[in-house]
Amino acid sequence: MTTVRDLIRKAQSGPEIVHAQYTIAKVAVDEQTVTGQVYAPDTLDAHGHYMTAAELKKVAHRFMANGLATSIDLQHDNKLVDAVIVESFIARPNDPEYEAGSWVATVKINDSNVWKMVKDGQINGYSFEIMTYRDDLNVEIEYQTWYYGFTDPDPHDKHDHPFLVRLDTNGEIVSGQTGLGSNGSPAHPITKSNITEAVDGKTHRIHLRATE
Repeated sequence: MTTVRDLIRKAQSGPEIVHAQYTIAKVAVDEQTVTGQVYAPDTLDAHGHYMTAAELKKVAHRFMANGLATSIDLQHDNKLVDAVIVESFIARPNDPEYEAGSWVATVKINDSNVWKMVKDGQINGYSFEIMTYRDDLNVEIEYQTWYYGFTDPDPHDKHDHPFLVRLDTNGEIVSGQTGLGSNGSPAHPITKSNITEAVDGKTHRIHLRATE
């Protein structure tokens, strides 16, 4: 495979809303909770944004310190549901389940309709929203013109998919596709930098790592 390097400039702008999607890693039926990464450091999200581990830790701490544990809605509709973050932590190095430096949260879902959506697979991830400023930075990204890997496993049955994406000279995905799931589930198209397109209501996170 051909490995190339590129420089990406993150433009300066006013405050903007940034969304990032991550799949749920665990569903505890008896506790009616879900657990997963809220955001991972130094990983490009669907908008080409990223945060360092230090920045992400500050955001996670401020979120909880400011009493926002119940600020949970569906699809960014700003209509709060009956749910609360009951655990929040930064993953340590060598964590067997989560990327080091990631913000991980467990959410207790009290709303019966929302919990049914989780059990039915209609909800299978977090989508993080933040109002922030972007800084002018030169970020060096090492990538391959073809990138192969495996998706994060589904939180319910743990199936995953092999995936292959083709990147342009700017490191943007030109085209991509997963294979069939390890349980025989359908393949997913890939058009974003960190998540597959939904098929049968399910998505999977993929990893295209970036470093300064």
